[in-house]
This record gives sequence, structure tokens and C-alpha cells, in this order.
Amino acid sequence: MYLIKHIINNNNQKFKTMLIKRNEKGTKVDVLYNSSNILASSWDKSTNDLTVTFKRGDQYVYHGVRPTDYTRFELAESQGLELNKRIKNAYNYEKLNQVDTADLVKEIYEYRAEEMSKAEKNLISGMKAFIASHENKDSIDLKEIENIEFFIAKVKETREDAINE
Repeated sequence: MYLIKHIINNNNQKFKTMLIKRNEKGTKVDVLYNSSNILASSWDKSTNDLTVTFKRGDQYVYHGVRPTDYTRFELAESQGLELNKRIKNAYNYEKLNQVDTADLVKEIYEYRAEEMSKAEKNLISGMKAFIASHENKDSIDLKEIENIEFFIAKVKETREDAINE
């Protein structure tokens, strides 16, 4: 399991990736995306073959994709743009058989529902702790407010992702 959106802070710039879920097992890295066109990818570290599954069920395998190009693809703000920019014309590829994407779509939906539930529970727990710690105090710790703001942002982000899908 990975995360819904991965934020990388670099020189005070925020870069969002569309990565929803990442599973690395052995030499395989399987990823689900919140992309307008790309549903999933599977990269084999032993062969450097990258298989990309599109929302309509088309599948392509790109052979010998360098690790740096794969990492850029995985963490990109747009997998489609990154695929076109760094991979599509740089590597040999072949079209595979059409696949039924229903199971992948279901997995994404279930994972998002689980993430939304976790975010809501964390928000409620944080608010309860905040209230309990301030029943006998006359001041508020800024860090506690920031924690609640973080949980509120996570709930909003999770809901927006579900709506936009």
C-alpha cells in the first residue's frame, strides 16, 4: 500500500503525482493511477519491461525502460504526458491483447473508500483529542490546530478524488 497522492516538496514547490496505490513484490512494481487515460502500470525490474494499461483496456509493453525513466513516469503529475515525452518514442513496444479493467476499477474504488474512511476516522479522533485536551485550558497550541487542518485537508482531498473519478 502506498498513498492516494504523493507530495514531494522541492524548493518550496509541490509536485503531485497521480499515484493511488503502489505494490512492490520481488522484481515487480504494480501501480494504480488517478489518470484521465492510464489506469495502471507494471514494471519488471529484472527485464525493465513496462506494461501500461489504459482505461479502455488497451495494453502496451515497452521494453528495456531505464529505471530513471520509469521513476519519472510513476511519479509524474501526468502519466500520459510522461509516457509520450520519455517512453513512447524512445523504447520498442508492442500492443498486447485487450484486457477487462473491471477488477482494476473495483480495486481503485475499494482502496479510495478505505482511504476516505481512514481520513474521516483520523479527523474525528483528532478533534476529540483536541476537545478533551482543552476542556480545562484557556489556550490553544498551534501544532494541534495544524494537525486538525491536515486531517481536514486529507478528507477533502480524498472526497475530491472520489468525485473527480
